[in-house]
Amino acid sequence: MVDLAAVPTDGATHPLSLFMKDTGWPYAPLDDCIRSWDEIYYRPLSKAPAGMRILDIQACFQVAYGSYRRREAMLWQKIDDSNNYAALVHLLTNDTPPQHRGRAATCTRR
Repeated sequence: MVDLAAVPTDGATHPLSLFMKDTGWPYAPLDDCIRSWDEIYYRPLSKAPAGMRILDIQACFQVAYGSYRRREAMLWQKIDDSNNYAALVHLLTNDTPPQHRGRAATCTRR
């Protein structure tokens, strides 16, 4: 829930941010997919030490019912800029070990 009264509207500048969008098209019910994202993705990610996080999930959206060919949900994630994006650079320049590869059981992601 966003407290719109607390959202700045004065046009003040702020440091630049880098975001990532993750889209899922679940075969399971949409609520199951979103619950899965919470349990196997958001919770472990949010428990990681601040300097070890690569992403901060800002929001989860779903398209309006009937507006798309199939169910769809999206995560809006801010990429952590700690140590000049060191975690992102590491992710992009190193292979992911096989035991850490895979997808959420209830979702198909792009």
